[in-house]
Amino acid sequence: MSAIAERAGINQSSAYYWFSSKEVILATLAEDNRASLKVAREAVDLSGSAAERLYRVIHADIEQMISAALPYYELERAAAANPESFAGFAEDYMELQRLVAILVAQGVTAGEFPPLSPEHGARAVLALNEGLQHRHDRSIGTAADLAHLGADLALRMLAADAKAGARARLAYEDRQ
Repeated sequence: MSAIAERAGINQSSAYYWFSSKEVILATLAEDNRASLKVAREAVDLSGSAAERLYRVIHADIEQMISAALPYYELERAAAANPESFAGFAEDYMELQRLVAILVAQGVTAGEFPPLSPEHGARAVLALNEGLQHRHDRSIGTAADLAHLGADLALRMLAADAKAGARARLAYEDRQ
């Protein structure tokens, strides 16, 4: 708590005023982890290009995690060490993986992605995201820049048509 308070520029008693423990702070930070899950929940029910919807989910996931106050891997470690304080953390990740698999399956059905296992496609996409989040380099640019890079790469990896990723990015940018 003293390190957290120091980094926040407050004294330790002020930190305890707002948060009773380090675990409560971490659990609060973990709530931010649900932003891309919300985007994914909405995306699976929308009509239109699966590639475009998947692009939005990937972009949201990377940007959210790079912009988070605490690196994703620190949250993951804290959740593993304190499962009672992070009850929904693993379930949220499994739901995100399931929703990404649904989007991949929709893309396969629509012919946007080549035939592949939706579960394998989802794992590959999330592994790419997590690698970018863990090893991101601010010299690449902003969190949004890195999120575009990750979404671009994921769509190139999955798309049956080389131009599908570019169309997905343009559609994303048009909605912004």
